Amino acid sequence: STRDGYIRGMIAEETAATSAAIRTRQELIEAGHGGMEGIDYPGTDDYEGSQRPAEADALDRGASDEDARTEGRQAGEAAVESGFNDGSYTTTDATTGEDQTYPDYYGSEWDAAHPRRSGLGQ
Repeated sequence: STRDGYIRGMIAEETAATSAAIRTRQELIEAGHGGMEGIDYPGTDDYEGSQRPAEADALDRGASDEDARTEGRQAGEAAVESGFNDGSYTTTDATTGEDQTYPDYYGSEWDAAHPRRSGLGQ
């Protein structure tokens, strides 16, 4: 595995987990579970801001409800992934307490686990 591959993989995991949490929140709100409206996950606005128009566009093109939901979910996930990659969402470094972008955070994790050794052409 490469450093870039590790970072991409970890961002993909973050995207999947965050998107699943957002969808679960949406389902609970739709089912009438009170109190969920005040809970936001990082990326909720980005997810929903891409999901809803994509679903509407798909329906306007004559897609089935299921296909429209799939297109909306894909658009939402792409928006969340973009936010993780472009630094819109940050995490706090446990050692320094400083905010870091997710690519920097996972890059630091990789670097700590794969120290460079001089003289070995790394």
